[in-house]
Amino acid sequence: MGSFHIGGAEKQIMHMLNYLSQKEFELILIVRTLEGPNKNLMPKSVKVIDLDTWSKIKKRSFFTKIVDEIKSILFLRSLFKNQKPDFVYGNQLSCNYHL
Repeated sequence: MGSFHIGGAEKQIMHMLNYLSQKEFELILIVRTLEGPNKNLMPKSVKVIDLDTWSKIKKRSFFTKIVDEIKSILFLRSLFKNQKPDFVYGNQLSCNYHL
């Protein structure tokens, strides 16, 4: 998910996480920034990983943005390799291309 701002994709994820948090799942949410009002709605049992890339986008050069995106992709690759998730869900194009 990109952020905790108010939007359809964000609402969808929050509803899904609230439902799944009541089941026997270990949930990890990866976001590009912790910004937004919906972060208070996050179930306590969900682990949140902040890639911290969203707020940097406007302040960086094109080359630095590319390097940051590559670092994010490599971090996610390492995370998936170590965690071995049973299921990965992405609901926005900007997040899906990392997967």
